[in-house]
Amino acid sequence: ALRSSTPYISASWHLVVNRDNLKVNNVKDIKNGKITITENNPAIDILRELGKNNDFTLVIKKNISVKEIFSKIETGEITATIADNLTVRSMRYYHPKAVAADSINKKTTISFELHPHAHELRFEINSFLEDICKKELISLFAGYHFHKLDVFEYLDLRKFHRRINKRLPRYIDTIKKYSKEYNLDWRLVAAQIYQESHYNRWAKSRASAKGLMQLMPSTASSLGVSNIYAPNQNIKAGIIHLKTLFDLYENADHDDRTKIALATYNIGQGHMYDARIISRKKGLDPDKWYNMIRILPLLKKKQYYKKAVYGYARGDEPVTYVRKITGYYRILKTLFPEDPLETAKKSSMKNATEKKD
Repeated sequence: ALRSSTPYISASWHLVVNRDNLKVNNVKDIKNGKITITENNPAIDILRELGKNNDFTLVIKKNISVKEIFSKIETGEITATIADNLTVRSMRYYHPKAVAADSINKKTTISFELHPHAHELRFEINSFLEDICKKELISLFAGYHFHKLDVFEYLDLRKFHRRINKRLPRYIDTIKKYSKEYNLDWRLVAAQIYQESHYNRWAKSRASAKGLMQLMPSTASSLGVSNIYAPNQNIKAGIIHLKTLFDLYENADHDDRTKIALATYNIGQGHMYDARIISRKKGLDPDKWYNMIRILPLLKKKQYYKKAVYGYARGDEPVTYVRKITGYYRILKTLFPEDPLETAKKSSMKNATEKKD
């Protein structure tokens, strides 16, 4: 048996059902029904205990993933399962109709599971966890990570899944074509386009940004766009603009660089310049996105924007903008799992190896 480290976060157990199944809110409502779980679900013992006083059948499935169970709940093939609240929040990205019902009044903890004889490793992990808990870093990290899971409402996710099926196919070939040309992941671009326009080519903002990628007329003109509403021109120009911004932040690693570029696309280079100056003055690395999450909203505060070169900005908006795109991107990566950039790298490495041989 594996041995656990010190727990570092707690979670609650919930019954998970289809959102439209109004008859089931708690375990007692599942009369002569089934609760289906994976064979390694930590809640097995809890359910067996609950089964003594409730009229449900526990079905333990082998060779099935948690994601597949949530999918079957969404389609109605499975009545219910049990999952911790963090798993439910993660799964709602992909299966928004599989929702948490009542808590089963049991708490669980999350920890590292280690080989029973890995004493030295367990000691090091426990020491590390004790240190970051004392400094309250674990709360900061948890807030940073799990806050992203709560960006979307149910209707947002349902609408996104519908429009992936109905609207995205009209533009997917163009998105793939220009993303490949400028070395960007087309799924990231597709996520950004959805955030900008919901795949509506005629979209227009109050600030006069237009088209699928919500280009400002001045930006479109500088990139040679003759018809800002033409999907081919708008998507190509938007991708060029995003890639130009990405290239500005060459000292950041890829993930940070991408998020900072997206935020710049939203708020503008001038305001991002101001935010980066504030970051440096505070002794923070402006090439780390988690620092910019804290700094950008300061541009709304008088003590900061009065000293800024480009003045006031709604700096919380690019933070939400990036979080939403990251969420949509995560969904698209699951629906379209092959990473085109990784495939190209693997192919290149394979060809190089074959040439050597």
